[in-house]
Formats: sequence, C-alpha cells, structure tokens
Amino acid sequence: MDRISIMHFSFIPSFPSQVRRLALIALPFLIAFSAVTMNTNAFAGGVFSPTSSSISLPEEITVPGNYANGSTLWKSAVTVFNLRAVLNTAFEYDVEKAVVAANVQSGSKTPGYNNVYSTNIPGIGIRWWATWRGPGAPSGRTMPITTESENNSGALGYFWNASSRQDVWIELVKTGNVSAGTLTGSGMNVEMRFQCPGCTAGYVNLSGRTRVVVGPSCSVAASAISVPMGAVPILRFTGLQSTSIPQHFDITLECKGGAPASVLHPQVTLTDANDTSNRSTVLTLSQATSGGKPVATGIGIQILKDGTALAYGPDSNVPGNTNQWSAGTIVQGVAQFKIPLTAKYVQTAAAVTTGQANGRATFTLNYQ
Repeated sequence: MDRISIMHFSFIPSFPSQVRRLALIALPFLIAFSAVTMNTNAFAGGVFSPTSSSISLPEEITVPGNYANGSTLWKSAVTVFNLRAVLNTAFEYDVEKAVVAANVQSGSKTPGYNNVYSTNIPGIGIRWWATWRGPGAPSGRTMPITTESENNSGALGYFWNASSRQDVWIELVKTGNVSAGTLTGSGMNVEMRFQCPGCTAGYVNLSGRTRVVVGPSCSVAASAISVPMGAVPILRFTGLQSTSIPQHFDITLECKGGAPASVLHPQVTLTDANDTSNRSTVLTLSQATSGGKPVATGIGIQILKDGTALAYGPDSNVPGNTNQWSAGTIVQGVAQFKIPLTAKYVQTAAAVTTGQANGRATFTLNYQ
C-alpha cells in the first residue's frame, strides 16, 4: 500500500421424544401391547437446494508485480443455496444442535495461511467463504470455509420447516511470487451439510480456467507532495461554494517489468488525515499552525480529478473501498505514469475569517 504527505496541503503515503410405555401384562392366555408414538418434531434433516452448484473462474487476471502477499486478486459472485429443515424420522435428534458446517474436500493449505488453499499456480491460493443463516442468526454469520472442526456456523436454531438462504463465494489470494500460466479449478470443491446423522449434503465446485498474467510493478515516485495554495484574498469568497483558483499537482508512479501487453488499473482512495471518518468532498483544515497564527474558518479544501471533487474514504487499499476511484490504465512499458489532480479552497460557511488554512490527506493505491 503506497501512502503519501500534502503541506499547506499535504499527502502522506501512510464471516424428548415421548414414547408411551410398551407393556407386557402377565395374565392367563393374554398379552396386551400398547401403541408406540413419536413426537413429530424429533428431528429435522437439512436439504440444500440446489444440491450442487459451481463457481466459474475468471478468464484472465493480471497480478501486479509489487502486489502484497495476502492481497485479494479476485472475488467471485455469490452462489446462493436455500437450506430447508425437513422432517426425518430415521433418527432421533435435537434440531437445536443441527449445526450448519462445510469442508474443503480437496487441496492443501498454503504454508503461512490458515484458510487459503494452494492452486496449480505458484503464488496464488483460494479462500472459500460462506455466510450461514438460520432462525437464530437471520443476518448471517460470515466465515472462511476450511473444516467442520475449525469453522462452522454454530447452532443456528433450525426448526422443522425452517428455510434460510446460504451464500458461498471464493477469493483468489496472492500468497507469494506469482508465475504466469493457466489456473484450473478441476477437482476443487466444498461439501456443505447439517452436522448431524442422515443429512443431505450440498456441493460447490470450481469450473473454468484462468489465464494468469504478471503485470508491471509500480511505486510512488515522491515520498511527499507539497501543494502551495498561495495567499488568497478573503474577498475571493463571496458565498457558499465559492472557491479559490485551482492549483495543479501530480501523483507520479514509476513502473517497470510486466509481461508484454499487460496492463494495470490503479485505484485510489483519499483519506482526511485530520478526520478519518470524513466521507464528504471537503478536506478539513488542520488546527495546528505556525507562529501561533489563527486557523481560517468557513473554508475547506477540495481535491479534484478532471474537474470533479473527490470524496474521502477509509485508509485502506482493499478493492471496492468506499470512495475509491480509478486513476486510469498503465500499459506495460510505460516507465512513468502521472495522475493529474487539482486542489482549491471552497467556502463552507456563511462567513469566512482570515488565518492559515492547511490540510493533510493520505492516499492509498490498489493495482488491479
């Protein structure tokens, strides 16, 4: 994860049954038997619908050369099952103990990872996920799938004729140096079931093949970026949303390596260093000033890309992070890639007072 600092405005790369008694009564020439009855809710067996499904691998993924180990390379769509608790009188079982669980049936765990399974491509593993739901957990319990003993849902309180949705998906994870090739999912599958005798299982298999391409590796060229905002006359601010003149700056990436014709798609998240919960398009001002000077009020800072103000998000490079945006496309062979941005003051209150107006932001990069 690359982070950077802005001065004046700075960027810093910073889941009992009841039985009536059977009676033998000794009378001359008479043997009397009473009827035997069972509680109809003695056991509910789990049925998955559909009983089997598959997750298709992507046709191609590009792995950036400098992607961190443990990073998610790709996430599948969710495969949905309906799990119903139905009457089964073959066994006597307390339905409150009918735990939903699953097993990865093939493959071995990648050394150093307790829930990632190795594939035929060095440096790429698969992590299985599930969200289990039941009457006792209607919003679901999300957890990785490994073995029943390591990861199961706990008793979800299933009762006769209960029905709940279950979700299963996978992630491709970078676990080491990646070699180009073709990833196959043949033979990889998961078994899901109620953890009880006589239950019907459900299965998820992997299908398809993925071409794995090793892309360029990129890093931020400068450890700090300073954007001088200049001295702005207070008369410039004539009302809400009035602004100063935008100041241009670049985030510059230096890139190398990669397979011929491979590309990267850098994704960026800006974070307000003074208020990490800020999700607006206005950067808050730093309360620290030099020389005991007052802090200006009634204004904030906006960072813009192609004329559009960018919103701030969490300090994370996870794909799909809140307010993450695309910085463009980096083609293999490009040694330097610039992300052009502008910064300007914006009036946020009815009145503006003079003073220092510095801001601090961080940004994180995710290469896809």
